[in-house]
Amino acid sequence: MGPTDRRASLDPHPEARGPALPRDLCQALGIDPNGARGRAKYEQPGIGPSFRRLAELLDTYAADPLAELDRLVATVAFTVAIGNADANGKNLALLHPDAESVTLAPLYDTVPTALWPGLRREAAMAIGGQPLLDDVSVEDIVREALRWPHPADRTREVVRSTLEGMLGAIEDGVIPEGSEVARLVAERSRRILGT
Repeated sequence: MGPTDRRASLDPHPEARGPALPRDLCQALGIDPNGARGRAKYEQPGIGPSFRRLAELLDTYAADPLAELDRLVATVAFTVAIGNADANGKNLALLHPDAESVTLAPLYDTVPTALWPGLRREAAMAIGGQPLLDDVSVEDIVREALRWPHPADRTREVVRSTLEGMLGAIEDGVIPEGSEVARLVAERSRRILGT
């Protein structure tokens, strides 16, 4: 099976879409998000969507796989920093800029669920085997990215750059300083960076 045939299995009706129609991770993997009583959009041991499975799609079909995997590392770091335990297979997506490639779609439906004590604490998709979002470290992100595979030093640099950028956004007022979101992002980013 050639690359075009494999792509067809991801997109059975390429003629029916525009050049950049987003396809969420569940759609791309052929997972019915309503399965398992509505829980199929969350990673479960050995099944369901995961950062690793998303990375495999990017590594296989992206025009620039390393750049897309860098973006995925940044997405993971952002998800941990904002405390979004609901980054599931319906909230991550791919774009098809042309018939032969995919890119990671811009983030959407990103919610700092950590601000609501009654919401789940477990990550929708484990990071480096760590299911508790509050306990994810740089080394957990590195361990996750090594499974894709993505170089450890490069992963650490992308995480550092992403989190420092988020701290800069607070300093610049993009995230209103003194807000609950700013406090949460600053605290989590500094913990992950070890500063």
